[in-house]
Amino acid sequence: MTNSTSEAVFHVVPKIERNVAGWRCVGPTQIVNGIFMPVFREFLVPGEPSIGGEEMWARAKKQGLRTGLRSGEAMIKDQDKIPKEVREFILVFPEVWIDKNGCRGVFCLTWRSYRWGLDYGTLKDNFYPNFRLVGALWVPKTLSL
Repeated sequence: MTNSTSEAVFHVVPKIERNVAGWRCVGPTQIVNGIFMPVFREFLVPGEPSIGGEEMWARAKKQGLRTGLRSGEAMIKDQDKIPKEVREFILVFPEVWIDKNGCRGVFCLTWRSYRWGLDYGTLKDNFYPNFRLVGALWVPKTLSL
């Protein structure tokens, strides 16, 4: 799998459910409300074994990827719609947050044998070939699904 688009649609949750008291979102922020189809993108260039988190974020911004915590929560709510083919990957939402300890990081979905879990990874870490950035094809509000 290189880059792929899901056929499934997800509704962005109206507000963040995760407790992020004391955290700060530094962007890029996503569209506030809407319906999206996730796009899963590679970010390593051929021959790269890994890259640092800040470089991963720079590449996500360059690609115009604008998903975040609310997108991740939407996908967790309807996780049976997430394609089975992406279970081998850690799905990274490139919206950057600063946690209570001042660490910059991103939220990720990780397959845990029987369900998806929502995790937080620091940008101090490296990102490997088993990671995919999550982008979105936004569905116009005029379409009813």
